[in-house]
Amino acid sequence: METKRLRLTLVAVIAVGIAVIAGCAGDTETVIGRLIDVQSSGLLVLDSIEVIDEDGRQWKLESPGDLSHFTPSHLRQHMVLGEQLRVSFHRDGDALIIDRLSDYP
Repeated sequence: METKRLRLTLVAVIAVGIAVIAGCAGDTETVIGRLIDVQSSGLLVLDSIEVIDEDGRQWKLESPGDLSHFTPSHLRQHMVLGEQLRVSFHRDGDALIIDRLSDYP
């Protein structure tokens, strides 16, 4: 009887964990556009970027820290050349926090 109760509890905990993870996955949004501003506090430290999408909407997105090969200088190169980026982000209060950057297309 105790083993059965333990199994049911374990299944319930796993199910709740999966539901929480699935719910968090839905919070990610994506914007595709051209960079119009790159703010950094050092050669390798990105603070924020501003992107303008094809509808003319401007998005200010904050960096969580390390974004691998997307250094501020690399992003400025994208800005100068007018190359588009795909930015996946999540909302944290009023802030838009970058989850992932990638070249587009």
